[in-house]
Amino acid sequence: MDIFQFLSDQTVIISAIVVVVALILQEFISDRRGSKYELTPEEATVRLYKGAKLVDLRDKESFRQCHIKGAVWHNIKQLEMYPDKSLRPKRSYIFYCSNGTQSAELATLLRNKSGYKTYFISHGFEAWQEAGLDVITN
Repeated sequence: MDIFQFLSDQTVIISAIVVVVALILQEFISDRRGSKYELTPEEATVRLYKGAKLVDLRDKESFRQCHIKGAVWHNIKQLEMYPDKSLRPKRSYIFYCSNGTQSAELATLLRNKSGYKTYFISHGFEAWQEAGLDVITN
C-alpha cells in the first residue's frame, strides 16, 4: 500500500489531527500576544458589531474632547469598587484608556473577581487613532 492510498483511507483521523494542531497554534499565538482578552482596534470593531459595549476610562475632560464613536464614559474607580451599579453580567464590555494599561488592569480585575465579560483595546485610544478608526471630536 502506498502512502497516498493510506492517507486517503484515513481522512477522518487526518482531519482531526489538523484541527487539534490548529487549536494548539491558536492558543500558543494567543498566549504570545499577552492575553486572549486583549483586542486590536480592528478586533474591537468586530466585537462592537456583535453587541459589546465600549467604555472610555480616561478622564472626563479627555472623553469630552475626543472619544471613540459609540463609547460611554465611566469613572474607573467607581467601576473598580461598584461594578454592579454600571455593568450587566451577561453583556460584553470593551474598555480603553489612553495607552491600554489601566484598561487591561480593570478588564482583568473584573473578569477574575466578578466573572464579567471584559476585554481591552491593546495600546488604548492611541492605537485606535493610529488605526484611523472613527472618533468623535468636540
